[in-house]
Amino acid sequence: MHMVPVNLFDSLSFSKNNKKGLNFQMNGATFSEPLEENLVVRAVKLFEKAAGVIADLDIMLEKHIPSGAGLGGGSGNAAGTLQALNHIFRLPSSPAGLLTKETLSELALELGSDVSLYDTLSFSKNNKKGLNFQMNGATFSEPLEENLVVRAVRLFEKAAGVIADLNITLEKHIPSGAGLGGGSGNAAGTLQALNHIFRLPSSPAGLLTKETLSELALELGSDVPFFLEPVPCEIRGRGEKLNPLIEYPEFLLVIIKPDLSIPTPVAYQNCIPEDRTDFPQVKSFADLKSHLNNQFETSLLSQYPLLSELKSLLLQNGAFGALVSGSGSAVFGIFNKKDQQKHAFKNLSCLYPGQIFSCETLTTHRYY
Repeated sequence: MHMVPVNLFDSLSFSKNNKKGLNFQMNGATFSEPLEENLVVRAVKLFEKAAGVIADLDIMLEKHIPSGAGLGGGSGNAAGTLQALNHIFRLPSSPAGLLTKETLSELALELGSDVSLYDTLSFSKNNKKGLNFQMNGATFSEPLEENLVVRAVRLFEKAAGVIADLNITLEKHIPSGAGLGGGSGNAAGTLQALNHIFRLPSSPAGLLTKETLSELALELGSDVPFFLEPVPCEIRGRGEKLNPLIEYPEFLLVIIKPDLSIPTPVAYQNCIPEDRTDFPQVKSFADLKSHLNNQFETSLLSQYPLLSELKSLLLQNGAFGALVSGSGSAVFGIFNKKDQQKHAFKNLSCLYPGQIFSCETLTTHRYY
């Protein structure tokens, strides 16, 4: 099985400033540019115009993603700014956000940015009040202790011999039941964050070793170890044997999430496994196109004909390949040219009523 990460983040913080207008600051950047040309500032100005509001805000951008590296840092910052403003200026009559997802997508396209697909986890100490976990934006409900973030906290506490007196907030954007690994990424990010928070002077890299962290991750789920330090990988065993694919090509994606979710246990129950011991070498777009395969499709496409329709729709709009993502129900189309991806995203946003995302694969990732 090959897995490829699509997340890498700078850090944005927003606070109201009592009608003093926009106050934008950026730390850690290795470049300089006029203020009004920064993608965060441009996103603010576009949002103000579209929403008819004035952003009296202090916005701080902490740069970690290298600029000029093709890693989508500026695009992610622009998309994150639009999402944050939509939440900040929401009304009681529109709790999901002031502007619709379609309008946000149009603004993102105007900025020339990818609408990055990621959840956000924040951690703060709470003076020995135990774990206080909150989740916003989820389309599902579950008992608190069954959430993968909470389970990750409990496992870490037991392994490290600590008590997590923390407020943890999870902002959900990745659809659930879509085969996109949102819950697994949340669990891995939580383990990494806790390992950093509870580090000692004698262990600055983290309280627990990488090996112990991987064991905890595997206990949470077969794909959680991949998300600890996600790079394109060949994965074997139960998910514990990871072989990085150094020459795996980067590519652009359009993801469609239909209005149906497929429970992971159901998908695995009906999947017809393929017995193989070797994996194809993928080093180019030609290799990628030749070896596109998802064994889940052997059962999912007959059970859910809509998935085949979505694959066809992506191919008709310029994708050179399309597959169901993981155990479904999301379907993704692959593009190697930015203008084709943008055109497809715009067309599909008008044609299809489900959730549609534009993003890109990355070759590295950091959680903090």
